[in-house]
Amino acid sequence: MQLLFQGLLIGAVFVGISLSAMAQETAQPPLGSAPGITIELNKLEQTGSACRSYFVVNNGAADPLKELRLAVYLFDRTGMILRSVALTFSDVRASRSKVVMFDIPEVPCDSLSRLIVNDITTCASASGAPLAACSSIVTRTRTNAEFIY
Repeated sequence: MQLLFQGLLIGAVFVGISLSAMAQETAQPPLGSAPGITIELNKLEQTGSACRSYFVVNNGAADPLKELRLAVYLFDRTGMILRSVALTFSDVRASRSKVVMFDIPEVPCDSLSRLIVNDITTCASASGAPLAACSSIVTRTRTNAEFIY
């Protein structure tokens, strides 16, 4: 009887481990584990007359990202272009994430409806060579403003 109980207990442990592994495989991957390069507009915060923007850049590539420079257009709530800005993300290690903050002078955060990445002007590895991961950059937002590429 005791051997039967031990056998059932061992079997239940293996089933539990298997189910746990399956749940981990089907779970949504966190931002830090996505392949390629992902840039998330995480937060907009008014600081005086400037809008402070917080971006989380994830380098899921195997190579470090020395510099990523984006030409971005900002749009107001009526769809009019407010201005263009250059956003530079530098020194993001391979398979790592980094938070980068930018102040956009004389722009109220609540007036921003959309940020469009118009162009990738620089995308280089530590050696200066272009990164293949830059051809498939993914943008996300956690704010009320769209962030698209």
